Amino acid sequence: MSLRLFLAGGLLASAMLLTSFAAAQEMNVEQGDSTIQVRASDGIEWHRDRQVYIAIGDAVAVREDLTVYADRLLAHYRSEEDREDIYKVEAVGQVRIVTENDEEIFGDHAIYLLEEGALEVTGDDLLYESAEEKVTAEDSLEYYENAEAEGPMAIARGNAFVDRANGDQIRGDVITARFRENDAGDSEMYETESVGNVEVENDRVFASGNQGIYYAHDETATLEGNVKITRGNNQLNGDRAEIDLRSGVSRLLSTEGQGVSGLISPNDDEDSGSTGDSSNAPESQ
Repeated sequence: MSLRLFLAGGLLASAMLLTSFAAAQEMNVEQGDSTIQVRASDGIEWHRDRQVYIAIGDAVAVREDLTVYADRLLAHYRSEEDREDIYKVEAVGQVRIVTENDEEIFGDHAIYLLEEGALEVTGDDLLYESAEEKVTAEDSLEYYENAEAEGPMAIARGNAFVDRANGDQIRGDVITARFRENDAGDSEMYETESVGNVEVENDRVFASGNQGIYYAHDETATLEGNVKITRGNNQLNGDRAEIDLRSGVSRLLSTEGQGVSGLISPNDDEDSGSTGDSSNAPESQ
């Protein structure tokens, strides 16, 4: 999710501040080596008393690496001495954000806080889509450019769901995804942390628990708390498990005072050999 293009660019800041007139429908402005084009069917307004610039009606802001679509785009600024600094940009209504890597984010309302480097998208049918992942949520999609030393972080809240191109799926009440730059210079998801009603699955294994971490490169997951691993009619129960979604092999681990149990169906046509418990766990009967 290379949303750093959006956060670092300050997409509307320069464009809006250079507009001190109303009812403009289109304008171009230079920003460093880039040209930003802002269009709006009903005009671009300056509300001096509210300290906000508004592009109204099918508003579009275009740079070579990013395009933002919305019914309205608002740039809020503060007056400091002889300058005006944009501190918040809002996109309202039918929001769609598209990056140069064909990543897209959909929602009803987006807020970008420039100083914090934070983006929040809310509304119905929230969706982030790239070539590798689709992420949906019911409450919000958030992105923090400078969240941790390891790199940017995104959070999906409310019945969150990650559907990866390799077939792996992750669910949870809240899913936090962490990103880093790969060898090609692109941003890639390398880890997700899920909390509440967690599920990980593909066509080889299904497992659930209270919380879990998924490692994208290895296609493995660690689940903790009320863990259940299911394959066909077979089910293993425990407190902690390591899941290899690539091979379908699972290891159910016992913890202090916690045993493991399972139900194995002798008539199950599934290959039960791809689900196993660990060396310190008793054989399930």
